[in-house]
Amino acid sequence: MFSAQSLFLWYVTDELEASRAKEQELRQQQWDAARAAEADAQRKVEDSYQEASFAVSKALEHLEAARAEAAEARQRAKGLEQAQAEAKGEAKAAKREIGRQVPVV
Repeated sequence: MFSAQSLFLWYVTDELEASRAKEQELRQQQWDAARAAEADAQRKVEDSYQEASFAVSKALEHLEAARAEAAEARQRAKGLEQAQAEAKGEAKAAKREIGRQVPVV
């Protein structure tokens, strides 16, 4: 038969093993949670990087389109300036011609 002391030691040993098993389980859960959080953070960083990269790409496309539009506008303005200069020249020539054709009274 078992003595009270040996039963007590058996009980304490059993409780200690259960406590250690629970402690190990908790450590494993903490480790798993930390790895999951790390993986989630890494994914968020990568997603943010991709979003930022896409936004920069789009901004560069818009900038290039704006540059092209500005170049076209400068060309049109140059053409209009030339046309205006030609029109002024033609108007002066027409005034001179009218001045020659109108008799002075």
